[in-house]
Amino acid sequence: LYYASNITLILLATLFNVIVLNITNLTSPVPEWLSVFIFHYLARLTCYTPRSNPKPPKNTSKQPLLSVKLNETLLYDNFDAKGSFGVNATPSVFKSRKRLCLLQNMMDEILSQLERASAKRNRKRDRIHCAMEWREVGVIVDRFLLALFTVIAAVLTALLFSSFPYDALFQDQRVEGV
Repeated sequence: LYYASNITLILLATLFNVIVLNITNLTSPVPEWLSVFIFHYLARLTCYTPRSNPKPPKNTSKQPLLSVKLNETLLYDNFDAKGSFGVNATPSVFKSRKRLCLLQNMMDEILSQLERASAKRNRKRDRIHCAMEWREVGVIVDRFLLALFTVIAAVLTALLFSSFPYDALFQDQRVEGV
């Protein structure tokens, strides 16, 4: 019985450890039902106050990151139907408008780079938030499993001590007549 209880405790400790380690390494969002169960019920049961907000921060701004548009009439008001400048255009106007077109293209490229960087930063922030949330789930589950393990160990120890035949051990040492 002693060996069986030790094997059971070692098996439970290993199983609980694997469960907690697998939970803490997840990166997908915590399902809503699990979040409610862990953060509202199991956290209270284990006397744990979650450190992070269970809901990920959302971008409330619907405006673009940056808006750069040059005045189209400034660029194209002297173009004719063939796409060349009209008779009123001078070489300096042509150079200025060409530079403005190049500037617009450069600004569009900068804007697209900034939007890609912002999207990448938001994805990274969401992944970090999910990982932190799973770590907290792991801490709460670990506390619960530790309490469960302690109860099981205490019950097995009590069963082990209660089944031990103390009378047979001290039978030879009893003094007759006392």
